[in-house]
Amino acid sequence: MEEAALNNLDWNTKRELAGNPGTPPEVLDILAGDEDWRVRRAVAENPSAPPELLERLAGDGKWRVREGVAKTPTRL
Repeated sequence: MEEAALNNLDWNTKRELAGNPGTPPEVLDILAGDEDWRVRRAVAENPSAPPELLERLAGDGKWRVREGVAKTPTRL
């Protein structure tokens, strides 16, 4: 899925995609940079998120995203 196509989705659809363990890492990487913290948190809580992505989200400016990283079964 291309970044332009992802940007056209509403935040709730992006959140569902971000939380799906079957979402490819390349798509999670794009969603991890979304402007909506709820989308970024869903990526952070995705058990399939790569460790380097969780590491990036651990420094997010929104505490709810950082909390999502802390609750993720896949630890850094």
